[in-house]
Amino acid sequence: MKKSKTKIFILFVVVLAVSVSVVAGIFFYSITNSILTDQKSFHSLDWIIQLNQYDRIEALGADQELYIAYTGDEDFLIDGSGKRVARSSDDIKNSHILTVFTEGKKQGYKHLDGKVAIRAEFDEAYDFDGGYAKVSKKGTDYFVIDTNGRTVFTPEEDASNLEQIDGKYFLFYREQHRSVINVETGQITEDVNLYDMFHHAGGGMVAAKADFAWDNVDPMYLLDKNFRSMHSGQLYGQIGCFGQGLCYVQKLVGATEEDHEDYQIENGYMNHDGKVVLTTEKAILGCKFAEGMALVYEKSHIRCIDQSGKVHFSFKLAEAFNRDSDVNFEYNYAQCYFRNGKAIVYDRKHYGLVDKKGNWVIQPDFDEMTYAGTDKLLVEYKGMSGMIRVK
Repeated sequence: MKKSKTKIFILFVVVLAVSVSVVAGIFFYSITNSILTDQKSFHSLDWIIQLNQYDRIEALGADQELYIAYTGDEDFLIDGSGKRVARSSDDIKNSHILTVFTEGKKQGYKHLDGKVAIRAEFDEAYDFDGGYAKVSKKGTDYFVIDTNGRTVFTPEEDASNLEQIDGKYFLFYREQHRSVINVETGQITEDVNLYDMFHHAGGGMVAAKADFAWDNVDPMYLLDKNFRSMHSGQLYGQIGCFGQGLCYVQKLVGATEEDHEDYQIENGYMNHDGKVVLTTEKAILGCKFAEGMALVYEKSHIRCIDQSGKVHFSFKLAEAFNRDSDVNFEYNYAQCYFRNGKAIVYDRKHYGLVDKKGNWVIQPDFDEMTYAGTDKLLVEYKGMSGMIRVK
């Protein structure tokens, strides 16, 4: 009897092992086949740097053709042709760019020529933006330094909430209230307690999420360069980015923090005066206008329109928006605009590049895609980084 049970158990284990192997084989085959299919479309691309050459590539400026490429613990400077740049060259020696480096468990900053600019004494060191950076000691004690390593601002309390908004502007807590400081002048804007998260809206303006929500809506304000609410405190459901004098918004007409039971949504592109001059009723998100055109995202389609509202082309999204979709404009869609006749497109799963007729110049296969230099793209694919020249 025991031998019979043992045989049954062994048979069960064998069948289970075979089943697992078959399922695993099918899974890995589908993954491998997907990668091979994607890579077939890669052969026609003008690769400056192939995907498997470096672990990561970062641009050192929006239009400066200089990049840092990382391999393991090493980093290299490369130019727009993919060639390594000697750190001893005059251009590098005269550069004011600082990059983060790690020494042991501490971080600091060094010049592009490799010389240490600020010694490794921080638990965390963030990139410089506009000559200022957020750093920390003792894990949670955050403060602001300049490129000479001098401390220019230290919050009085709740320092872990220090956030760099843009260059010289930092959000922090002051006497249990949110405030913004200009670390160059020391000027503090006190009344930002209503605002939570920020993104650039172009033209020196900032979009800020309100610190309250209702009906699955996260209201937003448009702020001027002094972080004052614009257009009489008008609330918005969405704020994109200004381009060619227009910005996509979902205007919550008649809504206030206290009264939001009966309001109308005005959906479209508004001008600097706050007037919606181009209506896009079905839009969920609109990208910025550039070269006379903009990409507008609807529930299941992307449409390309001009400033008259005429649709030039459209195609279906790989994944439709749903009621609970998180629309992260600054991360996913801020790069989706036309440049030199082509636009980066995020189809809700991957990134690609289209021309003004709606033809795919680069198929939507990439996990990340950003403009880098005048005619180049930095891309990521399944953890690998590369650089493509746009034809």
